[in-house]
Amino acid sequence: MLNIAVFVSGGGTNLQNLIDTELVGKQIKLVVASSDKAYALERARINNIQTLTFKKNDDEKELIGILEEKNIELIVLAGYLNILSPFFLKNFKGTVINIHPSLLPSYGGIGMYGLKVHQAVLSDKNTKTGATVHIVTEEPDAGEILDQIEVPVENDDTPSSLQTRVMEIGEKILLPRVVRKILERSLQMKILVVGGGGREHALILKIKESKIETEIFAAPGNGGISKIAQCVNISPTEIDRMVAFAIDKDIELVIVTPDDPLVMGMVDLLEAKGIRAFGPRSVAAVLEGSKSFAKSFMKRHGIPTAKYLDFNSYGDAKSFIEKQTKYPLVIKADGLALGKGVVIAADKIEALEAIKNMMLDQCFGNSGSQIVIEEFLTGTELSVMAITDGKIIRTLTSAMDHKRAYDNDLGLNTGGMGAIAPHPLYTPTLANECNEKIFKPTIVGMLEEDRMFKGILYFGLMLTKDGPYVIEYNCRFGDPETQVVLPLLDGDLLELILAVCDGQLEKTEVKQKPGATACIIMASGGYPLAYDKGYKIEGLKESELLPDTQVYHAGTILDPITGNFLTAGGRVLGVTAYGNNLDEAIEKAYKGINQISFDKAYYRTDIGKKAGGN
Repeated sequence: MLNIAVFVSGGGTNLQNLIDTELVGKQIKLVVASSDKAYALERARINNIQTLTFKKNDDEKELIGILEEKNIELIVLAGYLNILSPFFLKNFKGTVINIHPSLLPSYGGIGMYGLKVHQAVLSDKNTKTGATVHIVTEEPDAGEILDQIEVPVENDDTPSSLQTRVMEIGEKILLPRVVRKILERSLQMKILVVGGGGREHALILKIKESKIETEIFAAPGNGGISKIAQCVNISPTEIDRMVAFAIDKDIELVIVTPDDPLVMGMVDLLEAKGIRAFGPRSVAAVLEGSKSFAKSFMKRHGIPTAKYLDFNSYGDAKSFIEKQTKYPLVIKADGLALGKGVVIAADKIEALEAIKNMMLDQCFGNSGSQIVIEEFLTGTELSVMAITDGKIIRTLTSAMDHKRAYDNDLGLNTGGMGAIAPHPLYTPTLANECNEKIFKPTIVGMLEEDRMFKGILYFGLMLTKDGPYVIEYNCRFGDPETQVVLPLLDGDLLELILAVCDGQLEKTEVKQKPGATACIIMASGGYPLAYDKGYKIEGLKESELLPDTQVYHAGTILDPITGNFLTAGGRVLGVTAYGNNLDEAIEKAYKGINQISFDKAYYRTDIGKKAGGN
């Protein structure tokens, strides 16, 4: 909250009004008087507020130094008769406000103070006057008007009686009201969330539970997000536009969730501009941005992962595959590929086709110019997201993603068709093993390589007969894992994020709620390949009215004319439900799904079954 200094010259009636105002009084850190005889100083001392006398010819540099030392962010002129110099105002531009005893712009300017203002009002036979609070600029009484209050002029008024009534009716109410509003606005943190899927919808809803008041923007957002935040039509990869928007809107925190802008250096640029940003810098985001780097990093630091080779020559990759007799093989595009750059080749024919598609046909663009070929691990997949400030790491609830498009893990890989949390196999013993063998060594290793990782570090694991192995790192919240993990977070997510940005995670705790969650993705027919858009979505309200159920929007838009939600993406909705146990959560989630319909919708009917759910 803003620290306030109040400047006074006389008895300090306005100062007392501020002191007596809830929220305002406790933020007054200093009272500055133009005379050591001003009774306002006594009012300050009675209320244990530090005081300072600053006379007309005293050194302003010394005063400025004191104000900066006390981190004063708002200066209130409450009956202060001296004129502040341009030099002083330049140092506190836009943060000095004044109470003036007239309805500006009338009766303002040099010489217009005290009884002179009221005499002028009466001489002009005005029927009303009042008080104005405005920002102080070099031109007296000409700054932006923040608020005004009217006071009627009575027939028998004298300058003194009018002054008394303006003070009682106007100034007594107006100045505290304005200062309180400024303080209340300062409590609202302006946040920009970069992204526009179900993950971002879940993230924003969780942030809105914070005790910290927020004003949230989302770029680009989606139909559902537009109901709870201000959506801005900027693509996540338009880094310069995004940073310019953050500067223009005085954004205090940017949460970067997609992988592309993180790898491209959005956090680096934001921090260079003095804006808090949640997410790793590009030098750390390389853990997801390059599979080859991630594999070599794990090898250097003894972190268990599948055996591998990387190739930047199609000929070399082809020769290697033609010699292999053990299948399946896992083939990965080195760079980012929207979560789809992995092929599990069942035989030589599929393996050769995969490397041709990646390296020659460039189905993933430049991301496939280099590839990683690794051994196929058998076991159960597990996702764990951890929050870290680069020194301390705290894990969130474990989860199980379902990547394949169709039931029984058939069809193409997708961004994720559903998830459950917590993972039934993630026992405290296993959690400790993962922490000692994988989580901590990753954070320590990144520090040792001068790549401090701050943000969310996602561990994609395989539980093998030999213990947990790392399949992949992601440098951001998973999708749809976020939709099942955040509802189980017991605490203030925004406070955790700020602790990460400030390097203070050691002072915070991460607690989890009991119970389980399940998320079912409703997708557009044809996804993850071509699909149609623009279909009207029915039954959203009915689904959200069900107990313990939340519908997260992933690919939707809101029709401004009809008010209907329309499909606008491959993954359209994520219906998430909470239960006392996994079976209950799954049952509730499918009840929610059954309320919703749109043309060509499809979803898996077996989410959670391989984890033991019904």
